[in-house]
Amino acid sequence: MQSLHHAFLGRYISPVLSALLWFGLQAQAQDASLSLDSIQVTANKIEENPQEIPQSLTALDDSALLERGIKESQDLYQSSPNLHLNKIGPMSTTSFASMRGVVASMTGAPVVGVFVDGVYYPSTDIDLIDIERIEILRGPQGTLYGRNTAAGAINIITKKPTGKIGGKIGVDYGAYQDRSIDFMLNETILPEKLYTRISGQYGASDGYFESSTGDNDHINESKNLNLRSNFYLIASDSLSLDISADIQSYRSNYAEFNSLENFKKAPHKIDGNFLGRADKDAQGISLKADYDMDSLHLTSITSYRHENIHNDNDIDFTAVNMMNLYTQVETKTLSEELRLAPSESSALRWLVGLHLFHEEVNAKNDFEFVPFSILSQQEGKTNTLGTALFAQASYDLSDSLTLGTGIRYDREKKDFDYSWHGGTMMGYTEQSGSSEKSFNALLPKASLSYKIDENLMPYLSVAKGFKSGGFNLNSNPGEAYDSEYTWNYEAGIKSSWLSNQLELNLAAFKIDWEDIQVEMPSYPDYVIQNAGEATSKGFELEARAKLTQDLSLFGGVGYTAAKFDSYTQGGNDYSGKYVPNVPKTTYNLGATYRFLDGYFISAEYIGTGKIYYDFANTQSQSSYHIINAKIGYQNKRFTAYLWGKNLTDEEYFTRAFNMSGAMYGRMGDPRRIGLSMAWNF
Repeated sequence: MQSLHHAFLGRYISPVLSALLWFGLQAQAQDASLSLDSIQVTANKIEENPQEIPQSLTALDDSALLERGIKESQDLYQSSPNLHLNKIGPMSTTSFASMRGVVASMTGAPVVGVFVDGVYYPSTDIDLIDIERIEILRGPQGTLYGRNTAAGAINIITKKPTGKIGGKIGVDYGAYQDRSIDFMLNETILPEKLYTRISGQYGASDGYFESSTGDNDHINESKNLNLRSNFYLIASDSLSLDISADIQSYRSNYAEFNSLENFKKAPHKIDGNFLGRADKDAQGISLKADYDMDSLHLTSITSYRHENIHNDNDIDFTAVNMMNLYTQVETKTLSEELRLAPSESSALRWLVGLHLFHEEVNAKNDFEFVPFSILSQQEGKTNTLGTALFAQASYDLSDSLTLGTGIRYDREKKDFDYSWHGGTMMGYTEQSGSSEKSFNALLPKASLSYKIDENLMPYLSVAKGFKSGGFNLNSNPGEAYDSEYTWNYEAGIKSSWLSNQLELNLAAFKIDWEDIQVEMPSYPDYVIQNAGEATSKGFELEARAKLTQDLSLFGGVGYTAAKFDSYTQGGNDYSGKYVPNVPKTTYNLGATYRFLDGYFISAEYIGTGKIYYDFANTQSQSSYHIINAKIGYQNKRFTAYLWGKNLTDEEYFTRAFNMSGAMYGRMGDPRRIGLSMAWNF
């Protein structure tokens, strides 16, 4: 183990530290007025400087998103240490994430919650359109965000109406006939009273997966549509209303799997005979009200979201027309959150809140055994009523020492109805029934931070998170599994150096993971059970630096060792084995250089370490690296740049699993090169 640590330090940490040391020496001669741009975040539901928050987080503003080419979730999950996306297909499929060694499963609830303007999104993988800021919060976020944040949360804030009349039109064209057009319109309806902002994007691609027989080179062709509107009303001096609505429509084939051995021989070649489909239709509307009551501020967020996802695919992965799977998941969520906080900041800062939601999930799985014209149907309907009370406070014990505390009580009552039909010849017993169960959680957090000076703050924190329990449908229908819990212990230091030209943050963590919801596969069937415990240990190091007015650097390194403490399944003891679908290391290093009054070049090196795909740790993928870059021109009115992703055409897998003793999976994106242009008016 010691040699492994030395190898890791030598291979990944040393280059980052060497670059920072070089910068430090060079910066001595630089103008002391150079300073990194500041970013304010709302990770704790109030506006704060991230360097003063005692927890590990990554904040990316719109400039950083543009420079790093982050346009969809897949890009985002490569931009932060110890965050990884197990991508199983197009954006309308059930890809799942891991953070700090805590990982979800393909059929279970997420462990990294995604929130857009304070509203929970069931989907992990989405397009990022007209975004103001993204905050990646590492460690359990149960106290303020509630369910399905056992590992962390991603807080996405869209751009709001500004009152300034204007807009933007953008176009993109790239390899594999990737093309898109996007727009934004900012308008004043009533001066100093009512403003609106409307944005949208349409994209299409012929795709890069091809049939192994050569008769189809558009296996994963797709079309995506995103629309968003926002109205901001200043109703009075004390009341403002923010109304948002969005539409997502994703259409794609779904035939991206093959055996790993076949992929190694012929990358991105598919043997399956059924193109399938991966469709998603989503609509959402929300109303945020902010009301000032003298010394208090009340916030209300009311939202309704409807998502309907169809995933149909070939599950024998061969040219023989044998077995197909047709799935549908429809989710309807109505929620209300009320928060009360002081209007003015003081030594004591506090927030209390109430969260209510009702969610209906209708799931349907149809298995087709083609040679015998057999269709087996599984249907399940889950109704959930959730209630939560939460509070958080921080108090300055002195000018330097701050104590933070928080607690949340969360309760979910779930009713589940299920039925199986038509699968007798495939070994499925026709049956129907119902189950119900309540899941309760008490989620505390605490932190202690000490400001040595304005630029250096060490801290300690502890927090509890949970992922709600549920019911099985694919196997053992109606059988409940309990919630899983995480305790996160963290020690970190946040710092800025050289007149804020260098920002360097380090965090070390230990996570105790209990009552793990383990997905026990016998593809295409899965059963989720609470089985065993695990411990995850590691660290994150992130840095930003401004060498000159024109040259900036950014980078990060994450290391995770997530192992089962106790887990036995099918007579096999997996204690001491690494948790599957979690990379040991994640790292990135990038730079942006601006020159000749508008021209720029940026590049980023992204690495993902070894990842195991089975409980026994016999199947794995070695570390892989991709390089992204862009070069172009930008002024206030016009932006144009050439971009390239995975420039070395690295071959890697985004998902792998065992089926009938063989490993199957999905390959990552090949090299792609394109051109983007945008006009502001």
